[in-house]
Amino acid sequence: MKGGTKTYILLLVLDLLIIISHGIFSMPVQKFFYSVISAVDSAALGLSSLVYSLDDNWMAVARAREVLKGDKKLREEILKLRLENLRLRQEIYRSSLEKSPPLPSVFYARTVLLNPRNVNLNFSVEAGWGQGIKEGMAVVDQKGNAVGKVVPPISYSRCWVKPITSPMSAIGVKVRGEYGVLRGRGENLLVLDYIYPTSGIKEGDEVFTSGLDGIFPPGLPVGRIERVRKASGIFLSVEVRPYFSVDTLEFVGIIRKW
Repeated sequence: MKGGTKTYILLLVLDLLIIISHGIFSMPVQKFFYSVISAVDSAALGLSSLVYSLDDNWMAVARAREVLKGDKKLREEILKLRLENLRLRQEIYRSSLEKSPPLPSVFYARTVLLNPRNVNLNFSVEAGWGQGIKEGMAVVDQKGNAVGKVVPPISYSRCWVKPITSPMSAIGVKVRGEYGVLRGRGENLLVLDYIYPTSGIKEGDEVFTSGLDGIFPPGLPVGRIERVRKASGIFLSVEVRPYFSVDTLEFVGIIRKW
């Protein structure tokens, strides 16, 4: 039984005693009895108020404890979610590092002795063995398109570059999953060899380096297929227009390591 209910029962008993005292005791005794009962009644009312106040405070404390317990549980859940999010982000970053090819070491230098009217001629670059340049290193333009490779003579601060448009140039390429050899013929169109008619390649397809020639790293853009024709042999006749332009080739990048 709660404290408030007990207090009400006590008050009820006191009221009954007041009623009974009218017929039993004399007036002085009744007055004394009334004063005692009034004092007890006031104390009971005060006690009742105190009990109800304590009950309310206790319920408020209990609710506060429940709220704090729920808040602690939510904080723990948030911490777990943050740790899981951090773990997933680390896994994604590690996966991207594993899938991404290593970035090559590229040295950019100015071109000299470049003849825009003749795209098959070798041209010179202001970089040599003093900058770690060696024969056979791949050369790209500022957009990363394949341009050619380093050829001798090589001095301390000067080397020569043979463009992929030169008749003596050939690089390994890949298009639509098919591998072939792209060779120059002294003009601004390249010939793609060893492509079968069943390959499914068509005009407009992009051509990329395959990395099989050991000169260019795989995945560099080379050009776009401009013409596909059937030939008398078992391979298609394919012509490719390179992406690099001699007219805007003021600087080139020499890939020293990949």
